[in-house]
Amino acid sequence: MRFVLFYYLSGKANVKMKSNEFNDIGERMSVFEKTHPYSVYVFIDDNYEIEILTDFELAVCEAPGKGAFETRLIAPNDIKQADCG
Repeated sequence: MRFVLFYYLSGKANVKMKSNEFNDIGERMSVFEKTHPYSVYVFIDDNYEIEILTDFELAVCEAPGKGAFETRLIAPNDIKQADCG
């Protein structure tokens, strides 16, 4: 059993899963913009499909999981910034 996190680096895309659908996600067009990215947490073993709408960069994180967390969109205002270094 595995969960997946899509971390939008730049660009816009739709993500469709069995359990949910998020459309026209993404605001920043460059990783150098001073805005937080969007992320999509995909529930364990859910199927997914990504439709790319613009030039697009994505980081995909995958790991084993046991939890019962729901698939969800993590918007930029859900993220807290921490300055390090």
